[in-house]
Amino acid sequence: MKYVLDANALIAFFDSERGHLVIQDILLSSRELVTIHSLNACEVFYHFWRMADHLTANRVLRDMVALGIEMHDELDPSISQYPLEVSSLRPITKN
Repeated sequence: MKYVLDANALIAFFDSERGHLVIQDILLSSRELVTIHSLNACEVFYHFWRMADHLTANRVLRDMVALGIEMHDELDPSISQYPLEVSSLRPITKN
């Protein structure tokens, strides 16, 4: 099975927040493919840089690699339509 993690999942894992054990089980299972988009990896880095320091943020990135998390940066060409779809929801969600 392949898992695609977002920044919140990894922040929860590294900060031992609620749900971190689920992520831990996935990461420690050698048969699972785990990936994160590079933009989400940047968000994880920034979180730890802001909350601690750049050394901690760099350690977290090294740990991600050591855990076998693959980073990718491809974007589907159809993603260009996404901002238009989201912006059309603004009037519906705005109070």
